[in-house]
Amino acid sequence: MLTKKVFQKVIDNGYIGYVIPDKNGNQLILHKDSNVGLKIKSEHGRERNLGAILDDVFYTVREKKHIFRKSKSIGFNYHLLKDTALFKTIMVQVIDKYYSVPKDTVLQFGKCLNFKDAEDGNDFELQIFFSIELLKAYEL
Repeated sequence: MLTKKVFQKVIDNGYIGYVIPDKNGNQLILHKDSNVGLKIKSEHGRERNLGAILDDVFYTVREKKHIFRKSKSIGFNYHLLKDTALFKTIMVQVIDKYYSVPKDTVLQFGKCLNFKDAEDGNDFELQIFFSIELLKAYEL
């Protein structure tokens, strides 16, 4: 698990960030400037911006198009939440409202979905979806 102590050592040694790769060439990238990105090998180098981590908080924005209509929920990268100990809280802006939800709550009550039907076991796009109804309890 990537912890703050390990990540700080990486940054202190002059690296520009920390990369969590998988066996298929995909990368979860934690940049020195606190931004978090995701590179999917099949997207030929394009990096998706997931948000930023500052002072135990992961900040992100979800627009209307990011709401999963079938379950009325929003998704987060499962590996970022599960495989790192860099933050405890998720601050998310959904359209024009702001929420502060504990990461552990999303892990406990969220539902995992993988949008790739990959025979090679590639689950790097695995997302955990948290219900908008549950999120309402954490509105600021």
